[in-house]
Amino acid sequence: MTRPVLRTERIELRPMRPEHLPLLHHLDSDPEVMRYLLGRARSPQETDDF
Repeated sequence: MTRPVLRTERIELRPMRPEHLPLLHHLDSDPEVMRYLLGRARSPQETDDF
């Protein structure tokens, strides 16, 4: 199944791809970033599983 790309004047939301993982690992491991999402940082393995 192909996931759509959602676009507005100000933003474009695209499906995640493998090349996004390094940045996602960086963001998910930062407690300040994740404080309001999960209440804690994710490990690299948790990010991969997500």
